[in-house]
Amino acid sequence: MELSLDVLSSKAACCLALSSARVGNALIELSVSRILSIAALINSSGFTCLVFKASTACSAVILISSFISIPHNWLRIYSLLQDYKKRCTLRAVVYEGPNKLSIKERETPTPKQGEALVKVTANGICGSDIHGYTGETGRRVPGMIMGHEFVGTIADIGPNTEYPEGWHDQSQYAVNPVMSDGICDFCKAGLNHHCRNRLIFGVSPSVVGAFSDYVIAPIQNLISIGDKVDPEWGALVEPMSVGYHAAKRAGIGPGEPLLVIGAGPIGTAVVLAARRLGTGPVIVSEPNPERRDRIAALDVTAIDPINDDLPARVKDLCGDLGAQFVIDAVGSSRTLADSLSLCSPRGTMVLLGMHEPTLSFDSYALSVAERHLVGSFCYTAEEFKETAEWVATAPRELEGFISTRVGYGQISERFALQGKGEDLSLKVVFTPHSDN
Repeated sequence: MELSLDVLSSKAACCLALSSARVGNALIELSVSRILSIAALINSSGFTCLVFKASTACSAVILISSFISIPHNWLRIYSLLQDYKKRCTLRAVVYEGPNKLSIKERETPTPKQGEALVKVTANGICGSDIHGYTGETGRRVPGMIMGHEFVGTIADIGPNTEYPEGWHDQSQYAVNPVMSDGICDFCKAGLNHHCRNRLIFGVSPSVVGAFSDYVIAPIQNLISIGDKVDPEWGALVEPMSVGYHAAKRAGIGPGEPLLVIGAGPIGTAVVLAARRLGTGPVIVSEPNPERRDRIAALDVTAIDPINDDLPARVKDLCGDLGAQFVIDAVGSSRTLADSLSLCSPRGTMVLLGMHEPTLSFDSYALSVAERHLVGSFCYTAEEFKETAEWVATAPRELEGFISTRVGYGQISERFALQGKGEDLSLKVVFTPHSDN
């Protein structure tokens, strides 16, 4: 009797069912041959399962005699199925509560229509991840999988779904982590990051983030970064988009001076965004000498706010009234106070950093001088796309931005170090499929 073959996507472990009323060795060998002939195809998908079923209705029979008569073939099948079983599960870094992570296995999800299964190449550790990990902000809940700064390849797509234009097996895509319904007033206005039904990878507890082998993402959220750059640079698109959006929220134009408070990853992203917009000169206030030296290499004026006379330096560079544009990339009561004191009357301050959820400040200093205090959060879909296109040009400024790479073996330690403030790496990326 002839066996029919179906290759099915499945969330279950791989299985093999043979049904027949009369089976001989030749037929068994044929089935083995058919299995092995498509092994390469299955291996490339990483999550496909096989089900063999009879073309006519009959009772399933466990073929003990066949195991004995051709053991070498069954050993090969067993080995193959064990490999497929591994590919039907994924590893993920799970947030268990303040200062505690664990590595767990989960079933690999199956994409639905309009979705892709993304094999994560790299995912950046964001400051918001660290603050959530320590429990400072309450923006992460136990049991969730964090991670929203990521890039990857398409491992599979859902039914009735087309691959993006220009797709090939090794195409790398930065993934916009902001998911929106596309129909609310904000979405229609191009402000999808304010969607009434917004969900964010690794931030919204119900959405699995990219500290994982694979994630499901809407096809429309995948933006190509081309093939001219290090694929890991795709993990920088998200933080660079944050800085770009903040600079645009400030309304700053070419040739206008800008003061940036903080030279961490987001402060650096603001500086690079200012360069893209032609802003200048750029002044950065940063107390840490390592970060100050690093940001100075980007041709900005880096000032130590503790040991230098910051107000005097700002007046020297921006004029007696102070800086017309200030972006606070830290977000603490102290840095907001600095922003107020250094911003010129009727100037604009952008509150970008989220170090503290509640801030206190001198409201008189804001209102009497008619300063503008502007919030900045995430980015629009268009700004994310524009930033991905910029990253795809391999800008020289991004060289060395990724300072550390970790895998599953080091991720808990790296979170602990950053949570204690003992690791000031510019950007740490998690590479789940590396040997780290």
